[in-house]
Amino acid sequence: MYGRRVPMKNIKLTVIMLCRNDARMLGNCIDAAKRYAEENDISTEYIVVDMGGSDDSVKIAKSKGAKVIQVGKKKLGTAIAYGLNHSRGRYVILSTCDGRFDFYHINGFVKGLDIGYDMIVGNRFAGRMSKGSMGKFEKSFMMPVLAFLFRLRYNTHINDHLCEFIAFRRNKVQVEKLRCKDRKIIAELIAQFLKNGYHVSEAPVNYHKVKK
Repeated sequence: MYGRRVPMKNIKLTVIMLCRNDARMLGNCIDAAKRYAEENDISTEYIVVDMGGSDDSVKIAKSKGAKVIQVGKKKLGTAIAYGLNHSRGRYVILSTCDGRFDFYHINGFVKGLDIGYDMIVGNRFAGRMSKGSMGKFEKSFMMPVLAFLFRLRYNTHINDHLCEFIAFRRNKVQVEKLRCKDRKIIAELIAQFLKNGYHVSEAPVNYHKVKK
């Protein structure tokens, strides 16, 4: 349904960037991820999943050496499934590429997987959150309440289950069992790992306001 699974080669990390008209920041995101990988000598592939954008994102991604998967105007959940089925790395870092997240400061995610965790979830509330990056009601009430309910349901310590910056072991995720098509797929991915008894932790992640 989401494309054939590509055989794994000697690649440690796959960085999947979910893109829709993000030409302004996409190049910076790819460059940041490349800089981290090169400085830490990590074999890495870069995948940009284009969700039917109309700007120069595809051209920019290809010029940076990223693999581009064009899925048309699909929702986030479907785009993630396509990206995962084209990934070849042992680890996957998954996020949007609109400038909200920093792809260079990902050492906490990679090291967390290195020491044995199966998934590392970004925690925006533990990192630096720029002014205006999240609405006051969302930050002070809605997100904490939703996180509390998620922790209660799955008996976990995760504080930001809707953060769109996560890392995990590729061989642990069951793509064929994912059902959510929208942004709730992040919570579904985390829940899948928790229900399977995998080790899930979190790492601080900075969250920036997107400039129009």
